[in-house]
Amino acid sequence: MYKIKVIYDDCCNLCVAAVKRIKKKDAKGTFIFVPFHTSNLHVNNECNGMQFDQLIVVKNNQSIKGAQAVLMIMKELGGFVALVSFCIQKLPNIFLDKLYFLLATNRYRIWGKRKECSTCNGTIIN
Repeated sequence: MYKIKVIYDDCCNLCVAAVKRIKKKDAKGTFIFVPFHTSNLHVNNECNGMQFDQLIVVKNNQSIKGAQAVLMIMKELGGFVALVSFCIQKLPNIFLDKLYFLLATNRYRIWGKRKECSTCNGTIIN
């Protein structure tokens, strides 16, 4: 079975809550979660040269960022969430990207920022 790596901001309350929710729904164990702030990212080939300012999903050694990464996660979770993803994908990419960046740039202001990151010790969450 293949694994999908989800690289997320572990200091963002919204991001950490989303990871917890995905873990609950991930019955197949498809996802591996890696916080931005882990040292493992800096030596990993698929992330060389990337800025970690948005959600990144790595699947089959290809990285997908932003809104498309969110949609891929939803699709992989299956069920109703995948159906919602299918419907959202019908919207223009420029609209999805603008919405994603609006939420991403205001995530700390809206949902808050953790004083201590949940995974600052650099561990990868399976």
